[in-house]
Amino acid sequence: MELAKYRTACILGISLAVLGGFILLMITGGTPHLARNAEGPNLEASNSRVSYEFGNPPSNYTGWQIPPGELIETTFIANKTLNGFVSATVYTFHYPAHLNGSLYLGLYFNGQLVSNQSYLFAESVGPPVPIGHDLRDTPGERLATFSPYLEGYSVTAFLKNPVPAGTQVTVSILATSPTWVQTGGKSSTSSRAMGSLTPIPNELPNTLMWALTPYPLNIQVESNA
Repeated sequence: MELAKYRTACILGISLAVLGGFILLMITGGTPHLARNAEGPNLEASNSRVSYEFGNPPSNYTGWQIPPGELIETTFIANKTLNGFVSATVYTFHYPAHLNGSLYLGLYFNGQLVSNQSYLFAESVGPPVPIGHDLRDTPGERLATFSPYLEGYSVTAFLKNPVPAGTQVTVSILATSPTWVQTGGKSSTSSRAMGSLTPIPNELPNTLMWALTPYPLNIQVESNA
């Protein structure tokens, strides 16, 4: 008789414990979170990196109509070690005159090509942007303002090894039709241009062959520091 009472009490205690756990689970809304081992590594913190951005500041929606067939380059010096990737973006105004052309981008470290990308403007999905004001109408130096609608085109290199600080990072651009590209703002690094039969050369030509462009380009470069 006493044994039967003991078994009944044990069963009742276990049932109450299970019921209490179920009620606690319903209150907390799901599986309880396991506590992180205080001595173990924080994987989220160890895998996070600080973004490093450099390049030319943008102008106030001012565009330069770059001539077709001109290879235009802008070179920056990396002040920090580059890790993981390097991505450079140029910005254009979607204007009807260049919708059937192509855009070629090159990314160089110390004059050597590390990545390239080409685009067809016909594949663009944005609406054409009308010119706001013609600021200059000289051939080769045509400058105008636009409404604030831009399309960014990027070229990216994924790095197997870190790229040291002090490396020259050059971005080249060549369009096959007259293309409105956003210019850089104040304190921008100058851009240079030359006629080229190759839209993306494997090595940048001798510096004596380049001429300064009338306006710098807005180019944004990003990496992990």
